[in-house]
Amino acid sequence: MAMPAVSVDLVNLALLKLQQATITSLEDTNSPAAQAGLLSLDNARRALIRNYNWNFSRKRGYAQIVPDATPAFDYNYYYVMPSDCLKVTRVGERGQPPVPYDIEGRNILIDPTRFSSTTTGTLTKIPIVYLRDVADPSEWDPLFTDLFVIDMAIRLCSPLGMDSTKEMLLQKEKISKLAEAVAINSQERPLEITDIDPITQARWNGFVQRDVKVDSSYFDV
Repeated sequence: MAMPAVSVDLVNLALLKLQQATITSLEDTNSPAAQAGLLSLDNARRALIRNYNWNFSRKRGYAQIVPDATPAFDYNYYYVMPSDCLKVTRVGERGQPPVPYDIEGRNILIDPTRFSSTTTGTLTKIPIVYLRDVADPSEWDPLFTDLFVIDMAIRLCSPLGMDSTKEMLLQKEKISKLAEAVAINSQERPLEITDIDPITQARWNGFVQRDVKVDSSYFDV
């Protein structure tokens, strides 16, 4: 089946899961389903993308320095996230040691000299990997679309006066669909080693096994 191309289709798929009549427009002020769907769509999409590390929304880019602004303590610079950034998953390029940072609002707080001992001066931008907001359903992973429809159905339960049993069943279905998405999503992403324990490595010298730290986001969607 083709993926839904417009927002009203997504809401209608959610309504079908609730065994409710479909709608023809999200602008119908006489339809509680249309009004609830219109209010929920954007936030539901952004929340679902932000909650899990979806490969289809992953993007590489740069956070730009905020001139003439300095954090009060701990860090030396502010770097503003790209406008389409919903969640930062990595700061720095692959293979570099982990760099301490904090996030405040739309800014990344960091000391860029920690990227390398040879870094000098002020970096005007820093490399990041992040999740972008993807509003076009044609770009979504099919598993994300399924999960989004379930999530929308859950959000519509209360406005449409559905009983709590239906909502609980949908929550269970969402957990099952998420587990499926986690498995498929991780298969398409290589394991990232963020650090190697030198003491344990020395202890295992001459053996194949090594004690490494793995990027925890690998185990998320």
